[in-house]
Amino acid sequence: MRRHILYSAILLAFLLLILPGVVQAQSYTNNYGIWNYTTTNDTITITEYSGPGGDVTIPDRINGLLVTSISDGFGSCGCLTGIAVPSSVTNIGYAAFPSPILTAITVDISNSVYSSASGVLFDKNQTTLLIYPQGKSGSYIVPSSVTSIGDYAFYNCTNLTSVTIPNSVTNLGWQAFYHCTSMNRISIGNSVASIQYGAFYSCTGLTNVMIPESVSSIGDFAFNACFSLTSMYFQGNASPYFSPEMCFGDMSTIYYLPETTGWDSLFPSYFGVPMVLWNPSIQTTNASFGVRTNRFGFNIVGTTNILIVVEASPDLLRASWTSLQSCTITNGSIYFSDPQWTNYPTRFYRIRSP
Repeated sequence: MRRHILYSAILLAFLLLILPGVVQAQSYTNNYGIWNYTTTNDTITITEYSGPGGDVTIPDRINGLLVTSISDGFGSCGCLTGIAVPSSVTNIGYAAFPSPILTAITVDISNSVYSSASGVLFDKNQTTLLIYPQGKSGSYIVPSSVTSIGDYAFYNCTNLTSVTIPNSVTNLGWQAFYHCTSMNRISIGNSVASIQYGAFYSCTGLTNVMIPESVSSIGDFAFNACFSLTSMYFQGNASPYFSPEMCFGDMSTIYYLPETTGWDSLFPSYFGVPMVLWNPSIQTTNASFGVRTNRFGFNIVGTTNILIVVEASPDLLRASWTSLQSCTITNGSIYFSDPQWTNYPTRFYRIRSP
């Protein structure tokens, strides 16, 4: 028995000698706290941080070796408010910074793989948005340089209220906006071709979503557990790559536009969600159009009970639109009037979905 144990110990020591620089987890302490790490091929991967938190700078070297990787869940202590990434780091796990109070990620300008802007982590050329800090609040406009929203990019950003995705973006990654519970508005650019699995899973603040014509694929459960989501507006044709699990988790109505195709055949009635033609139009050729008792007004007709918003602008070139009225086309028609029309030399009107 002792001989067997001795042989096993010798074999283990031999294996450790021939393996390419792998050692057991170790720890390093500096002014910011304790950094757990492993060593592989004379480079260091930081696996976990513990300490007082706040704003911390990831060390670029430990015991003379370069820190090149940050593991998934590195910031699981939840106490980090700011993270500075050194130039040495070339690999960051997708869920490396799960701190609900984190508001800023900054990257050394000489880093060859990563960059940052306004506290958000990107690849070097800022074409892929990688990690949005979970503690940042308010609205966010994705930069026009971005072409892809990475997997888990806005994961668990519960303080985020709205996001505008520009037309440059073509892809929304897996669970990109998972559990963004305060997000009540998402504007998806008209170049997005696919929305991946669980992209908006558990976004409980969303009430309605506009899907642009460019989208041809929506993954399973993309909008699942969005309990406030009552309607989705599709600008394009139905696609066989829209999964029923995506569309019929918690919604009440799907709206589609005139001259689009495939909706009735794609989603049979047994899925339980009605598909409604969204077709409001302003009547300009009948007696309702024009001035009545110092109000300019007109009839709006369309499918019974569809929701609309009437907006106005004084200048089409600047395209500054103001919401005037949200209403329902009851019995297929509604009369709209504007008592403020005399306050403007010109006044333009349009109808949009809520």
